[in-house]
Amino acid sequence: MKKSYFIALLCLFVIGLTFGQNIPFTKVSPTLLEEAIEPPIYKRVKISKSIPNYFERLINSGVDMQCGATYNMDSVILELSENDLSSLTANGINYTVVVENLTQYYSERAQKDMARVQSELAVDKSKNTMLRSSSVRNIVVNNIGQHNDSQEIDFKTPQNFNIPSTFGGCLTNSQLNAELDKMRQMYPHLISVKANISPTNQLTHQGLPVYFVKISDNPDVNEAEPQTMYNGMIHSREVASMMNLVYYMWYLLENYENDPFIKNLVDNSELYFIPVLNPDGLEWNERIAPNGGGMQRKNRRLGVCNTSSGASSTANTFEGIDWIY
Repeated sequence: MKKSYFIALLCLFVIGLTFGQNIPFTKVSPTLLEEAIEPPIYKRVKISKSIPNYFERLINSGVDMQCGATYNMDSVILELSENDLSSLTANGINYTVVVENLTQYYSERAQKDMARVQSELAVDKSKNTMLRSSSVRNIVVNNIGQHNDSQEIDFKTPQNFNIPSTFGGCLTNSQLNAELDKMRQMYPHLISVKANISPTNQLTHQGLPVYFVKISDNPDVNEAEPQTMYNGMIHSREVASMMNLVYYMWYLLENYENDPFIKNLVDNSELYFIPVLNPDGLEWNERIAPNGGGMQRKNRRLGVCNTSSGASSTANTFEGIDWIY
């Protein structure tokens, strides 16, 4: 897969689950409070750096400056909810709206790009026969990083990796679980059955399991081998993290028999994958924005994000926390 196409694919995934409309969450017995609240509208705004102490004032206003901030020469670009913008106004921070409704913007862009990206994926798959006999060993061993001005590594695109036409090009939580089941069905000697990461079968706040799988030459046996853990979608609108893992997992499984380098990796290590650490946030985004563009970032625990005064904030019930339970 060429880097230029892969970047386009990442862009589609990011726009595909950066989401929000207002369909009530009904799968896991929501409270009346959850049903009554409409997801906030997110906007992209530009804030001038000429504002005295702009950075400190934004932080003091409750803005998360570590996630999604774009710094330009004379301004900073942020994607904020209406609640966040009200806080800016209350603290005397002026801003210019660049995009009025990010859910609509991302959803429409995903639909516009969908056919092109799916077509490019199909073309990449058709080229695989020319790459079947090659191993990635010579181009990845001792290669610390691939510089932008170097020749691109033309990895073989996994035949089983697909971009769905729905949900902005991202797998839903149920589709992801079905994908893990399909991997096990096709490669039972290389990947374990999906299982709850909790040894006591605890569930998330919304009653969902967080699944993991292991890829190794003996996936159902714990061996004395180096272990690596990969996780995705801690933040439920950052879907590229999940889709990249699915791509990588299919790459390992499909190339195990053909590429000695991949075989050596799988035979001599235990690779653990948790594609979705935040299923509550993902399923909420599925419901509020089924066409993509949902802006739910954290999980669905109510009352864990409070205002600076300590009183529970209605808008903040959508923010949740970063951890699973």
